[in-house]
Amino acid sequence: EEVTWFAVEIGFWLRSSRCWFS
Repeated sequence: EEVTWFAVEIGFWLRSSRCWFS
C-alpha cells in the first residue's frame, strides 16, 4: 500500500528536519 511509503517518507523527513532545525 502507498500508506506505508508515505509513512516512511514522513518519518525520514521528520528526522532530517530535526537535524536541520537542530
